[in-house]
Amino acid sequence: LKNCPANDNAEQSRILFERGITFANIQNFDKALEDYNAVLKINPNNHKVRLLRADLFAHTTQDYKKAVEDYSYIIGQLKEGEYYLAALK
Repeated sequence: LKNCPANDNAEQSRILFERGITFANIQNFDKALEDYNAVLKINPNNHKVRLLRADLFAHTTQDYKKAVEDYSYIIGQLKEGEYYLAALK
């Protein structure tokens, strides 16, 4: 992130997203959560990251309240039938 221009939100978001996935894959869930939160500060409507964060809450931290909040947010934002498509994009 040090070499990424401060005003390039798309690039910052991409880097944080990929790093968050990497952290999750090596089971560093606290760092993954930090990166997912940072992406959502840049773009609160990033459904893929919100879904990953919800899954992290549900399956690793067992913070079901936060997981339900994220899942509910996604469902509320998407049109009928788009939920699984958003996860695949």
